[in-house]
Amino acid sequence: MQRSFPGNAPPWFVVAMGLVLFQTPTAWAACPDGTTRFDLDQALDAGRTSFRSGDLLKYGTARMKAFAALDCLVEPLEPGDAGMFHLVIAGGAWLEQEDDVALVALRSAYAIDGWLPPDDFAPEGSGFNSIVDAAREAGAGGTRGILVPAHGQITVDGTQTEFAPVDRPAILQEILFDGAIRRTYYLQADAPLPGWADPANAPPPPPPKTVEAPPVPVAPKVKVPHAPRRGLRLFLVTASAASAVTSAATWVTARSRHDAFVDPTTDYTDLDRLDHENAVYSYTALGTGIATLGLATTCVLTW
Repeated sequence: MQRSFPGNAPPWFVVAMGLVLFQTPTAWAACPDGTTRFDLDQALDAGRTSFRSGDLLKYGTARMKAFAALDCLVEPLEPGDAGMFHLVIAGGAWLEQEDDVALVALRSAYAIDGWLPPDDFAPEGSGFNSIVDAAREAGAGGTRGILVPAHGQITVDGTQTEFAPVDRPAILQEILFDGAIRRTYYLQADAPLPGWADPANAPPPPPPKTVEAPPVPVAPKVKVPHAPRRGLRLFLVTASAASAVTSAATWVTARSRHDAFVDPTTDYTDLDRLDHENAVYSYTALGTGIATLGLATTCVLTW
């Protein structure tokens, strides 16, 4: 199918448009504070106007800005916004002769209840209406269940529901009960659901409640004097002292390796070895120091 617009843009212009059109939203700066539906509508209106007028570069830029605004949206999406977004995506795919992508995007646009795409979106004689007719005939298609969070709700193309389409794109929004937007996600056609919306990731049901039996009386325990702990104390004192000596020795060795490492007269070929030995002795000193502290504490508590 030939893609034609008034003026029949030269090949270099079409190539430049393609480079802009397929820039991903990640190329834009981080989300600004307070991106609203008004910002999204501005980008969509710019896409609609530039598509009809044949300004392909402006159309590609508007499409990319619409993606960026959608990712940063802080307000609930309306069905009309979702429909126009799908229409803009369809126009871009049609320009790149990806009729299958344009078809499923148009199917999503026409599947939104109470909203119809404008008849004057594409210029007359462009051939875009033929794929519009095919989208109407194809219909909405099947659906699949989605995981509804316990802390809010999920909307699909601006409508609260528990189902998402299977073979066409959709815009998913997770909205908390206080109205805050937790995330907005553009679901590609035939793509798996994101983890947060996949029913397979639903939390397990709570365990059944059990009735506790009354406690059984237990006879008091007879306190038996502890046996002498001289041997244990002697071991703890000896082990603590040995560990402390080891920790001090390895720390001194580590410092010597570090000093040699930072010494400008040290041979360059020895730096890796000195750095490795410094790390080994430092961690050994730390470990034995911790062991010394534990042994000394145990010795005090059992004295």
